[in-house]
Amino acid sequence: MKNSKWKGLFFLFIVLLISCKNDENEQQEVMGEVSFAINTSALGARIADQNPVSALVSIEDESGNLILSLEELNLVALGEETVTEEIHLVIGQFTVTEFLIINASNEAVYVAPLEGSKMAAYVEKPLPVSFQVGATIQESVSVEVLEVVPGSTPIDFGLVDFPIDFINLFQVDISMIKDDLPADGMVTIEGYKNRSLLWTEQIDVEGTASIHLYDNVDTIIIEAFYDGLRLEKSYTLEQIQNNPQVLFNFSDTQNFVIEVVGLDRDVDYAIGRLSSENGLHKIFFEGDEAQNLLVGNFQRIPPGTYTLVLSVFENENLITDPEARGSLYKGVESYEPIEIVLNQPRIIVQGPDILLNNTIEVGT
Repeated sequence: MKNSKWKGLFFLFIVLLISCKNDENEQQEVMGEVSFAINTSALGARIADQNPVSALVSIEDESGNLILSLEELNLVALGEETVTEEIHLVIGQFTVTEFLIINASNEAVYVAPLEGSKMAAYVEKPLPVSFQVGATIQESVSVEVLEVVPGSTPIDFGLVDFPIDFINLFQVDISMIKDDLPADGMVTIEGYKNRSLLWTEQIDVEGTASIHLYDNVDTIIIEAFYDGLRLEKSYTLEQIQNNPQVLFNFSDTQNFVIEVVGLDRDVDYAIGRLSSENGLHKIFFEGDEAQNLLVGNFQRIPPGTYTLVLSVFENENLITDPEARGSLYKGVESYEPIEIVLNQPRIIVQGPDILLNNTIEVGT
């Protein structure tokens, strides 16, 4: 009788153990991996120029339950393709309901439009986009995005009560002339914020051209190139928004040699920034210790009245290193601005007083 009792308890224990194992197996759901490839076929090649940092993705399961709500995923560059990092989901059917790309300021710069929205007509496959997650094969889901253009709002993309700001753009009109006639050339535009380069644009100009620029910067530098000539203009964001018509005049350019004499000390290297209403020119000055002067060659710039600022560096590498553009070097010295008139091939300028411990930005 006692043995039968123990056999019964042992049998019950085995049944409970098997039942628990079955429950445990049912709870261990099979997972799969998926990433999202950003389809920019409607954009051209501008997406990398805006320094996107991550994607925000919302996903629903096949029952319509919200699985992810604006989940932030890092972006990864794979050759010419940009994809998100992988995420893990239970195998099954899912749908992407929201997808956008944001920059470092948490502003939307590219958005996938929803079906029925104003912007949906500009893509072949608007959201929602369905996809399958398998147990063995990693999925890569293609999502078409559009650039946020001036004046666009979340509702244009089908987004309601959207918590992310849209980045703003504004239009700049650029003209180039030579001897009062339209000139064809190339223009490079750089946007800086707190002295750090955020984006670069480059366009061909056939007399005139218009371009939309992002307003997430505080300084914009525009360089124009024509027939071996180069002119540069620098603006604050407020200046160029208030006066977005930019003219580059390549007429009557000449070569000038500027000698700065009577300096208060020996100077080996300097950057000269020559500015006027027509633009900004930068040139490398090299010191002549024997004569205690600096010599700079300004090539093919228009004659006229300019303001010259000399910035002194300890060694040539700080000036000539390509990586120096947009960087800051503390402790260098800048001379007081002086006004000069370029009206003959060789100009001699009396050295100004020096300002100590000024911060000079190379390249701007």
